Amino acid sequence: MAVIVAACVGTIIWIVKVSAISLDAGQQQSERRLLRVLVDTQQRTLTNALEDYSNWKELYDDLEGPRPSWEKENLGPYLSTAFGVDHVFVAARNGQIVYSFSREPNLRLSAADVLTIAQLTRLAFRIEPQDRQLAATGTVTFHRQPALAATATVRATTFGVSSHYALIEMREFSAAYLHVLGHDYGVAGLQAAQGASGGIPLSAPDGKLSPFHLAWRPSAHGRALFIRALPSIVGVTTAALFAFVGLVFVWWRIAEHMRSGEERIIDAELKASNARAEAAEETSRSKSAFIANMSHELRTPLNAIIGFSELISTEVLGAIRPARYRDYVQDIHASGRHLLQIVDDVLHVSRIEAGRFEPVVERVSLNEAAAECIRMVEVLGATRGISLKAISAPDMNVLADRRALRQILINTLSNAIKFSPVNGSVEVSWRDEGDRCALRIQDHGCGMPPEVLKDLGKPFVQAEHAYSRQYQGTGLGLAISFKLAEAMGGSITVSSRMETGTAVTLRLPLAIAETKAAGDHTNIAA
Repeated sequence: MAVIVAACVGTIIWIVKVSAISLDAGQQQSERRLLRVLVDTQQRTLTNALEDYSNWKELYDDLEGPRPSWEKENLGPYLSTAFGVDHVFVAARNGQIVYSFSREPNLRLSAADVLTIAQLTRLAFRIEPQDRQLAATGTVTFHRQPALAATATVRATTFGVSSHYALIEMREFSAAYLHVLGHDYGVAGLQAAQGASGGIPLSAPDGKLSPFHLAWRPSAHGRALFIRALPSIVGVTTAALFAFVGLVFVWWRIAEHMRSGEERIIDAELKASNARAEAAEETSRSKSAFIANMSHELRTPLNAIIGFSELISTEVLGAIRPARYRDYVQDIHASGRHLLQIVDDVLHVSRIEAGRFEPVVERVSLNEAAAECIRMVEVLGATRGISLKAISAPDMNVLADRRALRQILINTLSNAIKFSPVNGSVEVSWRDEGDRCALRIQDHGCGMPPEVLKDLGKPFVQAEHAYSRQYQGTGLGLAISFKLAEAMGGSITVSSRMETGTAVTLRLPLAIAETKAAGDHTNIAA
């Protein structure tokens, strides 16, 4: 009996030990996956911070121009505050440092640090492509300790312009910083060690392996569990029943620890994904605000160009000599107005994306809104013999911003006229759909293929086929219309068939369904 009990106890101890070893091995694999996610997140965050600034025209112009104070106020302090960057450098093509910023006061660069910056500068110009921005990220030795570095050339927004400077950002893997990271991710003893084995290898900016590894102290929950469970197992040696109960208990504890460990890994990966999404959203908002500010700056000189060219073309101060200059001035005036319209559209999209557009929702009569917009675009239709037909229906009041509704109707009517054949027609109609009203604008033009329809409503997207490209435009008209409709609580859908026509349907909340006497059809011929 004693032999049987001893065999049972030995078997139980062996099973628990094997399970504890398996649990520790599984946790180490999970922690290794977590650290790879951590390294990837740190590199992506630093790369995003670098690429956002290295491709801004204002920084490029400032480095090329005589305003050295701009970087002191905006470059290093902003990157340090927004992205946690420790050091920021700008170096010329020959490796000379023309700007430096560091969180550490009175930072003195050693000869090795200067060599590191020069190597990163050469790497930035070596990998610089001709058609898109590219950054290199990796681990280097800086300030006598490992640091995550990112480098890229500073280029203007327009590609094809030569780069003369490289922007370099660094985040030190100090003991304090790694301690905070390890605490946030639930990893003990996190450190970046040189020549460490068994850790996560860190790559250099040129893609090769760096001499550093990201090491940590692996969890030993299985071993601790085995030590805690051993006295209990020894205590049940007097009865096979107690041994069985102990076995079930241990297996339950092991399964519970494995489940909690996997949940922790999943939670960490979810937090990392959320952090990347928030960083991308913040970058998008910053770029929208920047575009909005730049658009305001462009409107002032454009208005001056338009005004002076109009004054010259009217010959208020005297005749234009030679007469050919009159045609040039008229071309300048027309081009300025076209560019001002593009700037206004970009400004409108940026204002909506930045959350600055607040619709004033009120009751609007569709009869009045449709008639007003048709009168405004009928001259455009008259030049090509296109008639606009408002199919009469009981008047309806919708909840909408009056100016936004007018802009949507003018944009869609103008597109319908542009893409309609000569001597064609465009119909406007609406119907009650319960709590909403559906306003439909139908043309009989060239139509659009399915692959174009799925991208409509995105900024700067146009219907790229032979017929539509006869007309100029930025593709912002429909994008603005989609965003305005969404801001008012409505929606826009587009249906189209090649060589048949396109129908744009605007749906808005219905205020009060009123029925008014109307004729059979109102035909407005342009």
